[in-house]
Amino acid sequence: MAIKNIVFDMGNVLIDYDARRVIDALGTCEEDKREVYSCLFDSYAWVHTDLGILSEEEILAKALKDIKSESAAKLCREAYRAWPKYNLTAKPDMEELCLKLKDRGMKLYILSNAASVCREALREILGCYNDFSGMAFSAELHCIKPQSFIYEKFFKIFRIKPEECFFIDDLNENIRAGERFGMKGYVFDGDSAKLEKFLCDRVIGL
Repeated sequence: MAIKNIVFDMGNVLIDYDARRVIDALGTCEEDKREVYSCLFDSYAWVHTDLGILSEEEILAKALKDIKSESAAKLCREAYRAWPKYNLTAKPDMEELCLKLKDRGMKLYILSNAASVCREALREILGCYNDFSGMAFSAELHCIKPQSFIYEKFFKIFRIKPEECFFIDDLNENIRAGERFGMKGYVFDGDSAKLEKFLCDRVIGL
């Protein structure tokens, strides 16, 4: 069956994500920055941003509970409000590839383990945002890759057939999970030229 839909992961595929950018931009004390990184971005509570089972206020409260100094607490609040602006940056070469795929008649989708706020952040940083036919974020579906539920919900929401989709993700386990539904995929290693050649030679032709 012919491929009609290209499904992209977001982090490390369409965008770069670096949790330290916001604390480096807003913080001046190295000890405070280490504390905020550990208690917020590298914490178990942060996993809940992808699952969408805690509110933003609850996640911040959990992080602040483990922070000792007032200066680190202030940085934590500021970093939590501003992290999408600093931590997410688009990959121009991948944007270019998306436009080529769209020109070839492919429909573009996003399936990502990400917080709901990433939808608005993407609108600001991804030049080809409006070229996507649909986006699904784990926090909105309350399950994460590679859980089978997220794939089932994705196909159902957008009424697309797995065998007509090709999935690009940076984690092998997420690709393998998609393959169990009949959606073939590609483990992205950051080399967009290699990905484009693969798509050209093996998937749809560019």
